[in-house]
Amino acid sequence: MSTELRKWARPWRINEVMYEARKRKLWTLQKCADEVGLSVKHYTRIENGERTTCLATYKRIADVLGVPLSEVLGEVFIDDL
Repeated sequence: MSTELRKWARPWRINEVMYEARKRKLWTLQKCADEVGLSVKHYTRIENGERTTCLATYKRIADVLGVPLSEVLGEVFIDDL
């Protein structure tokens, strides 16, 4: 994760959006992890805010969950990355 992303991202907001979007789809952690292409352990850690990941993975997660990347990342200035 870039320094700029770490500076602006709010992990508690990221995991909140991921959790709520996944629940709206009625998906389990396993289903979401499979759709994103991550192990369930790794996906769970990202969703729980225990781990951060690269922008490309956040983009895949946002696409799979059907939410804008800007909503997942919150205050990140995407155009500046």
